[in-house]
Parts: sequence; structure tokens; C-alpha cells
Amino acid sequence: MKRRWAGVQCGTLLILAGCVATTPPPRYVSRIGEKPGVGSTSEARVGEAVYVKFDYRSEEVLRLTEGLERRYPACFGCNISMPPGAVIEQRPGSGSYCTREQYLQAAFGQTNVVCFTKHPSHDEVVQFRVPGTLGEWTTLTPPIPFERVEAMVGEGFKSELVYQGVASGVLRLLYREFSET
Repeated sequence: MKRRWAGVQCGTLLILAGCVATTPPPRYVSRIGEKPGVGSTSEARVGEAVYVKFDYRSEEVLRLTEGLERRYPACFGCNISMPPGAVIEQRPGSGSYCTREQYLQAAFGQTNVVCFTKHPSHDEVVQFRVPGTLGEWTTLTPPIPFERVEAMVGEGFKSELVYQGVASGVLRLLYREFSET
């Protein structure tokens, strides 16, 4: 009888533990609005936006500030060729960040993304690997620094009115629009 009761207690604890499980934070953030708001004034230097209107979802991605050029030893004839400014995004459910573009080129025509792990307290990636290969994580010496940037995800738009200065008494403004459909 004692064994049966112990099994019921364990089962009850597992059910209760499942009820208090936390959910991960949302991956995307909705951005809707305009800057400055109606009735507000705005100041800008040359090249800065004086008015912005937007409606989009965004996520934080990492932009590498240096490129990566090297042979990938886990794959015969494979080379990684990434320019500075390549964007990497976190893979859901993992601690790795992978490129959106395919930067691994194989001699036989295949391409693939490149994944990275980041340093826990510095803004730099410290290891890389190509998924689907037998290669282990390779340490980057020196590490590659990155910057955190916001990227538009899915459908949406952002339009800006940019101050371009005054020349010969003429106020110059530039209109630009970014959209995803």
C-alpha cells in the first residue's frame, strides 16, 4: 500500500509542476505609432528623421561588425565567406544564433547557414558551427564583436521624413519608406 501512495504523490507533484511552468518571453514586439505625436514639435540635425510613422513587428537580432573568411574543416572543399554586417538571429529553443543568409559554400554546390554562440557577458560571438555537418563548435580567435539591432518581421511599414538641411533659402526633406509584404 505504501508504494502505491508514493506513486500517487509523485504523479500529483508532476502535474502541479506542469501547471506552474513559465512561458518564454514573446519573440516579437509590436511597434505602432508616430513620432512626434500630433501637436508636438520636433528638432533634428541634418540626416535625422523629423517625423516617423510605423506599424510593424520587430525582433532583436545581432549584426556582426567584422566578417568571417575561412575554410570549414568539417566539410571537404567548404568555405565560409561572410561580410561585415551579416545578421544573425537566435534559434528558438537554443542558445545559438544563426545567419539568415547561407554563407557556407561547398565545392559540390551546397550552401548552408552558419551558427554562433555568444559570450555570456560581452557583445561578441566566440564559437561557430555549420548545422547538419559532423563538425564540432570551433572557437573564434579573436572573437567577433556584434551590435544589437532591431529588424522588421513579417508585414509592416515604417516611413520617415528626414531633414536634409537648408540651402539657398530652400528647406530640403527626404521621404523614405521601408516595408515588408
